Amino acid sequence: MRPLSRVWYVRIVKILIVGPMVGLFLLWAFFVDNHIYEDEEEPAPSEIIPHYSPTNFEQPVGFASLEKVHNYGLAHKAVWVNVLNSNYQVLLLRRAGNLRTCPGRLSLLGEHESQEDQLHGKFGEPTARRGLKEEVLRPDDLYKAPIKHLFTSLLTISTGGRVDVQQTWFGYVVYDKPIASVVLNATEALPYAKFYDLGEAFRLVELHSYKFCLPDHRDTLYLKSWALLCKKYQTPSCEKVLKRVQLFDVETDY
Repeated sequence: MRPLSRVWYVRIVKILIVGPMVGLFLLWAFFVDNHIYEDEEEPAPSEIIPHYSPTNFEQPVGFASLEKVHNYGLAHKAVWVNVLNSNYQVLLLRRAGNLRTCPGRLSLLGEHESQEDQLHGKFGEPTARRGLKEEVLRPDDLYKAPIKHLFTSLLTISTGGRVDVQQTWFGYVVYDKPIASVVLNATEALPYAKFYDLGEAFRLVELHSYKFCLPDHRDTLYLKSWALLCKKYQTPSCEKVLKRVQLFDVETDY
């Protein structure tokens, strides 16, 4: 039998060394593909909401994901709620830092109209109540308090590459117990939020509007509601605000 040449010995050694390494790599790749990612959660499906003709909010067009509604500027409905405690102080929450719109900014509690709201003709006060029930964990009975309407406004807002063409229902709720803070569902906001005197909140948004969500629309989103609430409750901090109430005077049903 003819002995193997030196070249063949080198080839055999390479096969013995490289072969197991390739096998280990393939085994590792299989493990990664089938085990490491199997417990990862699927991305949460985007909320599906109604959208309307941009010239007639009584004319529904269909349903679309919240992301599509914003990306394509589809007309839709939402509510913003001023939550007041028994001292008529207003709640300001801080939005979560991972949100696409207004990350880390101060804001009021908001909620989009749902499919169920539209199908049952329950937009406005019922939408606001659902939002309070879902977002406020403590006190857990806050959503049961009476919710009243302040005004409704059509907003067209462009921010962060998104567009809101939104009929916005503004309202308020008074919780008749002396609380200084609330605990929120921390999906879209920091879990703890505190109350501010109406006059203090009014001055804060005037002087530091950059700290608030959508500062270019501060008059409609914040100042108008707080001026009307100051006019109604006339707390000590509202003294200076009341001099400007005429700038925001509209009919209300409180």
